[in-house]
Amino acid sequence: MRLWRKNKGIVIHCYTDRAEVYNHFPVVHNKKIAPDWFKKLKRPYFKTPEDTVTNLKACPGFTGLFKSGFTIPMWSDLFLEIGEEGSDQYRWQYSDGCSDIELHIESEYGDYFKKTEYQHLKLISPWLMQCDEDIDFLAVEPFWQFKDLGNISILPGVAKFNCQAITNINLFVKREKERQEIVLSAGSPIYTYVPITERPVTIQTHLVSSEKLANFRSKSRRITFGNPYVEATRLTKARGCPYKVDVED
Repeated sequence: MRLWRKNKGIVIHCYTDRAEVYNHFPVVHNKKIAPDWFKKLKRPYFKTPEDTVTNLKACPGFTGLFKSGFTIPMWSDLFLEIGEEGSDQYRWQYSDGCSDIELHIESEYGDYFKKTEYQHLKLISPWLMQCDEDIDFLAVEPFWQFKDLGNISILPGVAKFNCQAITNINLFVKREKERQEIVLSAGSPIYTYVPITERPVTIQTHLVSSEKLANFRSKSRRITFGNPYVEATRLTKARGCPYKVDVED
């Protein structure tokens, strides 16, 4: 007789050294942040061809996203000023006074984006993540959570949290004929991760010391002139996941 066992769950450990982020804007499972417009939809039903209600609550592709993924919210208000088309001007300011933004130089993405047409920004996330499992996580824009992102495109990607821990958010802002002012509000969903697996996912958030987080972050430092991600993957397969932090919960 064959015994069927329920799929073993996956635990995602999320670390930050910032108390206000940990307490007010934690990484959260998508099922806890379904948008208000979705909650207001009527429960789908079919009684007769004349008495039918169907909507996105009946869509397994949509509801599946909220059952499996988890999301990083904005941890601070962020003001962006993007110069007009043809310029390369930009300015930014976080309300917390300490978060940071980095840039990729134009040559890193070839001729796909020109800085006089689009402004690249990399939001340095206060969260580092770790998972013991060798699982791909699809990182995508939380499209259903926004009424209008305007000219902002949040770039998708794939991550493995057993061989890297960074959760930075890359985005492009399309320049217009006139200068733009944009505010991303604290608490707004900014990046969603979807594990490529049918196993259930549990999120555990941890507030750790700056010293522990700095040591954790240093494990992602480039150690080779080759592809750092490939090297990290090789070392992880040989020695196991290095991204663990001792915490006191």
